[in-house]
Amino acid sequence: MQSVRERRENARTRCNSRATSVTTKCVRRHRQAKKSYYVRVEQVWTKEEDEQLMNLVKMHGVGKWRSVAKYMLKSIIKCHKRYLQLVNKDEKLDTRWMASEDRKLRDFVLAQPCVH
Repeated sequence: MQSVRERRENARTRCNSRATSVTTKCVRRHRQAKKSYYVRVEQVWTKEEDEQLMNLVKMHGVGKWRSVAKYMLKSIIKCHKRYLQLVNKDEKLDTRWMASEDRKLRDFVLAQPCVH
């Protein structure tokens, strides 16, 4: 019969001989578990939350995202991104240039000294 010490030594040698395959399997299993755990769920902002966000930004200022997020009970990044979405949606940016804007830009560029 083997002693406890001999059994431990045998177990260590068995583990060391297959350590690379076990480590690889553990790493793969960990990555799969991590991927399934961090599935992103998009939260929909309500109109009331949008109004509250805009009011808080007016009260605290555009650069005070920590204060705004504290009152909104959301992260700083989420509040900032949502604010940018709301502002850009309100502006309805048109990417086309008007002819008068083209002329102004051309005149401005031509008026600049040529630097070589």
